[in-house]
Amino acid sequence: MGSTLPPIDAHLARNFRVRIGDEEIGLAAVAPLSVAAHEGAQRPTVAVLRRGVDGSTALWDWFTASLDRDAPNVDVRVELTDGSRAEVVAHWILRGARPSRWTGPALDALGTEVAMEELEVTYQELEWLREG
Repeated sequence: MGSTLPPIDAHLARNFRVRIGDEEIGLAAVAPLSVAAHEGAQRPTVAVLRRGVDGSTALWDWFTASLDRDAPNVDVRVELTDGSRAEVVAHWILRGARPSRWTGPALDALGTEVAMEELEVTYQELEWLREG
């Protein structure tokens, strides 16, 4: 009937890293990576970058810099790695990304949750590249 392909193991979603422009940023989540079609082209869409508040102001700095209309859009690269985090198995590039909304942590004196910040990012095109 034909040849069978060797099984390919799925990779855990927790093994990823993110670069905004040339800077690697530690994030807790990136979601969703999505794209919609509109008249034969990709329609701009939004992803949310989420991270624990740790003293770094990288997301806030990018957001405030983007308020200047002349600030350039940048590419955001999301890399999925294998279990050892040594090899990139796939990556997505959010082309022409620009922050559209920053949300700070929900603070609660009785809570036990990690303080999180979120940055909504609009991008013009999503490119998915498989490594190897």
